[in-house]
Amino acid sequence: MEIKEYSKKTIRLFGVDIPLHPNTPQEDPVTPPESSTPPPAAVSSPISTVSSHDQSLAPAAGSRPSSDEVPSKSPAKKKAIRLFGVDILVEEIPGMIETIESHNGSKPVFLYHKKLEASDVSDHLNRLSINTPEILMSLLRDEERIAVTETRKGVQCIGIDKGGRSFNLHLGRWPILQMIVINKQWGRIVNANNAVKGDCVEIWGYRVNGSDELRLVINFRKQEEVDQRMNAAAAAAASTSSSSSSTN
Repeated sequence: MEIKEYSKKTIRLFGVDIPLHPNTPQEDPVTPPESSTPPPAAVSSPISTVSSHDQSLAPAAGSRPSSDEVPSKSPAKKKAIRLFGVDILVEEIPGMIETIESHNGSKPVFLYHKKLEASDVSDHLNRLSINTPEILMSLLRDEERIAVTETRKGVQCIGIDKGGRSFNLHLGRWPILQMIVINKQWGRIVNANNAVKGDCVEIWGYRVNGSDELRLVINFRKQEEVDQRMNAAAAAAASTSSSSSSTN
């Protein structure tokens, strides 16, 4: 039987010549020799891995993710203080936030509220008596608290009304009644705001950043305003209750 010789066409793979001619007698598969060069590292996923050619697409270390990658957060609920049966927000007091920011002040803290008595608006007495001073006293530094409760020195502070006007106030203990009071120019701030018996007053405190100076925001509300808000709140509560009953 005549055997034709064919020129062998080969391709070099893994360092070995592999015959390509279809009539070439089959040979036992040749195991390529082990290469001294380690195989390339396997890529786990082309989606989560960035190649060396695409380094410009990789986020820089410490960089913030884009807005598309950050889940949206619901806006923080503003905290309200309940005064005279009505929820009051700091932001709704006219000029309060603007005034504090203009003074480089810290976040305001609610301290005290009451319905004004005749003695609180008396020009002769010139003082606001504070029946429950616990929250107000908690804002004071230790040395300020001692000055108020254990000495006649007290604490000098600036009072700001909703019009942005400043008044020199003094926080101390009234010797006759042994009660914490605000006096000095208290009468002036009362007259400047046309406050009378039956009106409501609320007091907020903050510190001036840098100097740590104590300041008080004094806000007066007419009884008519308080009554209107209380009636509106009661009507809203009744409406909500009625809607819940009809649904059930």
